Amino acid sequence: MTYFILFLYHSIGCVITEAELQEIQVEVEDVENNCVPINRFVEYMSKAINERKFKPAEPEELLKAFQLLDPENRGYIMKSDLEKSIMEIGEPFTKEEVADMMAVACDAETGKINYEHYINLLIVKIPEDINVYSIVDQIEAAKLAALPKRHIWESFLFKDDIT
Repeated sequence: MTYFILFLYHSIGCVITEAELQEIQVEVEDVENNCVPINRFVEYMSKAINERKFKPAEPEELLKAFQLLDPENRGYIMKSDLEKSIMEIGEPFTKEEVADMMAVACDAETGKINYEHYINLLIVKIPEDINVYSIVDQIEAAKLAALPKRHIWESFLFKDDIT
């Protein structure tokens, strides 16, 4: 069931970790009836998407992150360096998850990870018409375009919620 839910999220452009999935479940599950009421789920996900909570990293962001691990600017990093960084920084991964990543990322003979190639493998192109973040961006742009110019400047200067 968990993998099915992850698949659904990924298919609309969301990137969710196992820990975040657990968080969602805690927030929306009706424990007494062992179900997830649709209204709780939609409310939670609407808020999360509007906050860009599960938006995937842009390729440029990933490239910068890999370049931090490659101070010599060789275009690759060693498997051991990435494994160490993954285990020490950010979202905790299991050894199995790290092994799965390395199986895709790493050249088995050299132990090198050509990170630009790996980034291209990571990037999933979701069609604009079903990518929730593209849809939210379009809605916000339309709302902003409909505002009088004075109100637009006020929204930037005073950080008001625009409805």
